[in-house]
Amino acid sequence: MKKKAYKAVDVKKVNVDALSKKVEGQRIVLSTDVAKTDFFASIMTSNKEVLLTLKWKHPSESLLLIELILKNLRWHSLEVVMEPSGTYGDSLRAQFLGHGIEVYRVSPKRSHDAAEVYDGVPSMHDAKASAIIGYLHLEGCSEPWPMPDEDQRTLTAAIRTMEMYD
Repeated sequence: MKKKAYKAVDVKKVNVDALSKKVEGQRIVLSTDVAKTDFFASIMTSNKEVLLTLKWKHPSESLLLIELILKNLRWHSLEVVMEPSGTYGDSLRAQFLGHGIEVYRVSPKRSHDAAEVYDGVPSMHDAKASAIIGYLHLEGCSEPWPMPDEDQRTLTAAIRTMEMYD
C-alpha cells in the first residue's frame, strides 16, 4: 500500500447519515486499538477500505460508539476486532458479545510487524494501528475472542491469588 495520512474523527462529531450510506448492506469490520483511555477504531469494508477512523475516551464515551455502530448503522454483517491489551478493552468486548456480535483478536506482535508492510512506513500510531488490526483480520490473521465462562474466571482468579502469595 502507499503512504497515507491518518485522520480520526471524534465519536461525538460523526456525520451519521453519510456514514450510514457508506456501510449500508456491507460486511463491516470495526477494528479497535485499545488503550487505557484513548481508544481508536477503524470502520473497514471487506475490500480493506477504511471508511472512517474514530476516536473516543474510554469508558466515558464507549456507549456512544456502541450506539453509533449498533443502532444508527445498517450494515449487513459486523465483526469487531481488537488487540488484547490487558483488561482495558474487556468492557467493550463484553458489550459487543452481549449484543451477539462476534469479537476477534489480533496479536500485538503481528500488528507491530505489519506496520511497514501496510503503508511502507515503519512507525506506528493509534489511528494506523486500528487500520492494521482490521487489515490483518481480513487477511485471516485473527481468532475468535469469546468471554471466559464463570468457571474459567473463578479458576483464573484462584491461580492469580496463589501466584500473589507464592
